Amino acid sequence: MLFSFIQTAAESPAYGRVIANATVVIAIATVLYLITTFLLWLTTRENVFTTKNMFEASHRPYVGPTGITRKDAASPRMITFNVFYRNVGTVPASECNVTVQVVTDGVLIPMEVKEEEEHSVAFPNVSYQQTCVVSEPNELDRVTRASTLAIVFRCSYKGVGNQTYHSEEKYAFNKQYSTFTRVKGTYS
Repeated sequence: MLFSFIQTAAESPAYGRVIANATVVIAIATVLYLITTFLLWLTTRENVFTTKNMFEASHRPYVGPTGITRKDAASPRMITFNVFYRNVGTVPASECNVTVQVVTDGVLIPMEVKEEEEHSVAFPNVSYQQTCVVSEPNELDRVTRASTLAIVFRCSYKGVGNQTYHSEEKYAFNKQYSTFTRVKGTYS
């Protein structure tokens, strides 16, 4: 009796419509599930990249200047610029190469070229110093007579995984107060 009821229902035209409608509903649900899964995958992927970038930003070195001083000496006649810098990141900076340049009225003062660059490690929250001395008579005159005087600090260094980073900051000299003020800077 049960078998004959199933056979009779399967032969009826309404049964075919039910199966067709159910198939359409299942197909629509499958497409919606596919779209939802794809959107969840995109969101998860974006979250992974954001988390990775946050981790890398918080676990890397950041080397930059903390202050600059100028000292004029009469005998022997020279001007000394001391640039103090620090790694304010959370990990040491290896192969730290620091360059300090003096710019007068937009013109770079040539400094003594070293045959080999100095490599060092900058540990977090430790102060370091780079000295730049101007002693050439013509260059001394340019510095003392300059209407604008700036110091450019450049540093390249490596962090975790040998990732290379760069920092550059420019400071302008305020003659009235004999201090340097940060003009601009970039970190990458």
